[in-house]
Amino acid sequence: MESLILKYVLLIIAGIFSGIMGTAVGLASVISYPSMLAAGLSPIVASVTNIVGFAFSNMSAVASSQRELKGRGKTILKVVIFAGLGSAIGSLILLKSSNKSFADIAPVVIMLSGLLIMWPKSKKQQTETHLSLWGKALTAIALTVVGMYLGYFGAGGGILIMAILLRALNESYAVDNAIRNVMSLVMNWISAIIFIFTIQINWPVLITLTIGLIIGGYIGPAIVRHIPSNIMKYGVGILAILLAIYLGIKTY
Repeated sequence: MESLILKYVLLIIAGIFSGIMGTAVGLASVISYPSMLAAGLSPIVASVTNIVGFAFSNMSAVASSQRELKGRGKTILKVVIFAGLGSAIGSLILLKSSNKSFADIAPVVIMLSGLLIMWPKSKKQQTETHLSLWGKALTAIALTVVGMYLGYFGAGGGILIMAILLRALNESYAVDNAIRNVMSLVMNWISAIIFIFTIQINWPVLITLTIGLIIGGYIGPAIVRHIPSNIMKYGVGILAILLAIYLGIKTY
């Protein structure tokens, strides 16, 4: 009985830190996913439980980000449409996937995301207020593909979204992060609805983890708001690269 209580207490703590990491940096799965594996869940069930839990974490993050989201409805709508479509496709792919495929793809995705975040913009890109037609098409394709990945697995997907938004939008890190949280909210709920009716979910673990995720999800955007954009940008990029190296060594 005591070990069971300790297990759920640790899941709540993991949820809080995952919520902060997810809504501030985009790396929530780094904490929550291993925590659920340690709790005895299989990789696919852990991933599904993770995504459903994040849907609630994103709700609290969006509630905490109203200052950054004000007046940006059109931009949010555009990015959400493409990412949401990709998320639905990715979720359906997940239902036919093997456990082994999860571990193989995450290090590559996270490494590319970290490099893209730190890759400097040209002077022209820094002053542009609107993307070219080619830039808009490329961003739409990238968001759809990322949505598929998030619906399929999700580890490192949040940081990949940040990489795309930081390249496509000339906004502060805090604003891009708030938009990412809205995107994640929509994509995770699309995936969650599909999963709830099609695959096994460990409800005791989900409910326990979600308590922490909601708390952490609200704290994350508040932290980002008070840290300079460049510090967040390069800090996240370096963290992603180090994590990718660690996961790569562990996986391959």
